[in-house]
Amino acid sequence: MRDNVITFETNDLEFLGTSPEKNVTVILKGAIGSSFKLTSEVSFTLTLRNPCVNTTFIEIIPRDLPAIESYLIYEDFRIVQLNQFSISVFPGEDPEICGQIGYQLQVNGEEINRNSRPIAFDSNSLRVFIMSESLDDVGVKNLTMSAFLQDFPE
Repeated sequence: MRDNVITFETNDLEFLGTSPEKNVTVILKGAIGSSFKLTSEVSFTLTLRNPCVNTTFIEIIPRDLPAIESYLIYEDFRIVQLNQFSISVFPGEDPEICGQIGYQLQVNGEEINRNSRPIAFDSNSLRVFIMSESLDDVGVKNLTMSAFLQDFPE
């Protein structure tokens, strides 16, 4: 009898898409004999889990935001550099498999971007820009930075 072995190995998550997991039915069939064949089959369900949305496999590790003590209205334009977050994966796995980290910054619960004023945020360079000449901007501002995997945003 000759053994037939089929192997499938991939480093590509395209099969799963953005789903956290996918069930696949695996059917194993066997036959023995030439003139009188005896056959049998067994099946089972294999659950494939997406490592990029499984917190036992991957974790995004935040970094502290730099302290912005104060900004005075009419002060010169200020740029604050934020620190990149890092990815921790299950030992032996490639941290690049899940793609790049994306960033979002909120001021008092409102998402800001490059065009926001008086505080703007460039998510590519991780820089915050502060400039104001309005007394309406006086007060404490709460900055919240969050990160996500760009290929798996949920």
